[in-house]
Formats: sequence, structure tokens, C-alpha cells
Amino acid sequence: MKQNRTVIAAALIAALAAWPAPLFAGGKKDAGGAGQRQQAAPEKDTSGAGQKQQVSPDLLAEMQARAEALMEKGYKDEQLNRAMHDTAYSIADKAGAETLYEAWKQQPVRQERLLAREQAQKAAAERAAAQAAAKAAEAERQAAADKKAAGERAAAIAAANAKGVTAADFEYDATRDGRGVVIKKYKGLATIVNIPAVIEGLPVTEIGGIDTGRSDDYSGGTVYDGAFQDNTEITSVTVPDSVTSVLEGSSGTVYVGGGGKGDDRYEMKTWGAFAGCTSLKSVTLPRNLKIIPYGMFGDCSSLETITLPAGLERIGEMAFANTALKSIALPGRIAGIGNRAFSGTGLSSVVLPKNLQSLGG
Repeated sequence: MKQNRTVIAAALIAALAAWPAPLFAGGKKDAGGAGQRQQAAPEKDTSGAGQKQQVSPDLLAEMQARAEALMEKGYKDEQLNRAMHDTAYSIADKAGAETLYEAWKQQPVRQERLLAREQAQKAAAERAAAQAAAKAAEAERQAAADKKAAGERAAAIAAANAKGVTAADFEYDATRDGRGVVIKKYKGLATIVNIPAVIEGLPVTEIGGIDTGRSDDYSGGTVYDGAFQDNTEITSVTVPDSVTSVLEGSSGTVYVGGGGKGDDRYEMKTWGAFAGCTSLKSVTLPRNLKIIPYGMFGDCSSLETITLPAGLERIGEMAFANTALKSIALPGRIAGIGNRAFSGTGLSSVVLPKNLQSLGG
């Protein structure tokens, strides 16, 4: 029995000798408790390996800003990645540059937004180009249509001139006494107008106009649009000898535009039988006409010469204002000339008749 205990003790001693760590260090009891194995503390990693390096939000924001600038210049894909890799090393230290670059690459939302903006800009440019092309095509179409319309109108005018003017080319009415016809409006296409002497069996005795619904700024009387008022196409008019009376014209201010904020614009306008006929060059007046009334040829800017009837007795105000008259022979029976009768013309001198009794300014 004693021998067996000796063998067991020897085996236990041998086993303890092979144990890798002592149960007691420095002869002191393990503070963790008897019979527990003491764990060795790991060495501190001073190289930075195994630790995730933090990326500065400011540096990342700068990377994004620079990426936006490069993408607006056309950088993309591999070219952009190379540029941003270089950028990371230019704004961060060597140890953190690679981490910064990788962090930037993990920001797809912002890059996708930039790509979307680039695509939107491209789409907008394409739309603008398409709109410009459509506008140019419409302008070309309109020009062709205008040219065609102008050609058709020129042909119609030529045909009308060849046919001659008829009663159907006028709006007219009976005179107050019912013995004649008053011409109220010319509505034909012919530019060479020979007013008929007779319409529906009655002589044409008056050249009148149509009530505009407004009053004269000066006299307060009714303003009429003359029978040929503002016709910019007629070039020649012959008034028959049957006509003895022509519409008394008027003048006033008319609105010509503006923004309605104190910059509205107005200009003087003359109303008369032939006022505003800017292409009118030739006029033959009836020999029985005694008075050329107010504004009869006002603003006929192409009228250079006119032969007045020998029996003419008076020329009214503004009768030839703003015409191209350079010379005129006044008949000897003229007794009065109204204010501004020849204002705005090219007349340099006029021989006044001996019978003249009143002369306006």
C-alpha cells in the first residue's frame, strides 16, 4: 500500500512539472481566484493595423465639391477616378489618403445626382435645339406663305387694274336730297382708281366717309374715316367732274402704344378723304371742285405733284400737310388758304394768287 502511494505521488509531480503556466506567480495568490488560469494581456498594436481609420467630414465634403467641379468639366468614369485619387493624396496625409479616396467612392448618391443633372442639362439643350429648329421651320413656312400670299395679291391687283373699278368696289349711299350718290368707302383691290361718274343711274357728287364714333379734339364735331383713308396701296386716283363736294376732315391725337405705366405714346392723326394714302402719287381732281377741305391729302407721303382745278376757291387746313410736294401752282381764284395747309412738305416757295384774302400759318 505505501509503495502504491509513492508511485501516485511521483506521477502527480511529473504532471505538474509539464503544466505550461504556473498556478501562482511570484509566490502570490492569483487575484482571480485559486485554481484559475491567468490570461496574458495582448500587446498594444502601435502600427495602426486592425483599427478602422476615421475620415474627416470636411475632407470628404471637399472631395465631393472637387468631384462636382470635374464632372461639370466633363470628367467621368476612369478619368474621374484617377483625378480624385490624385486629389485625395493632395488634400490628405499619405496614411489617410487611400482611406479618403475609398470613402469618396462609397458616395454613389451624390455622383448619381451629378450624372442626373448632366443628363437633364443635355436633355434641356436638346429640347432648346428642337424648339429652335421648329421655330426656324415655322418662320420658313410663314415666309413661304407670305411670299405666296403676296404673289397672289399682286396677281389679284394686276387683274383688278386690268378690269377697272366698278360700283361693286365701293360702299355708297344716296345724297340727302336723293339726287346723287355719295362714296363712303373704297373696298376694291385696284391701285389705279377711276371713280365712276354714275352709279345706279345717279351721278356721283360727293366723296364722303364713315362715322368713327369719336369727336374731333378741337371742334367737337364727328370724326369720319374718309372714303380712301389710310389705303396704303392705291397709287393713282381720278375723281370725276360730277363730284362737287368732298368730306371735311379733322385731326386729333390717337394712342399708338406703351406699357400703361406713364409711358403711353400718342401721335397726331389727320382724317380726310385721302388722308394716309402713303403710296398715292397721282391725283386728278374734278374741274368743278371749289374747296379742298381740311386734311384731304394729309400724310400722303408719296404725293409730289398735283394739278389744282382752275375754279378752286379755297384750300383748307392741313389739306396737303406732310406730303412730298415740291412745287404747286395755285389758281388765281383762290381766296383763302387754311392754317398749316402745306406744313411738312418740301415746298420752298409758292406764288400766291392776287385774289388771296386770307392766309393761315
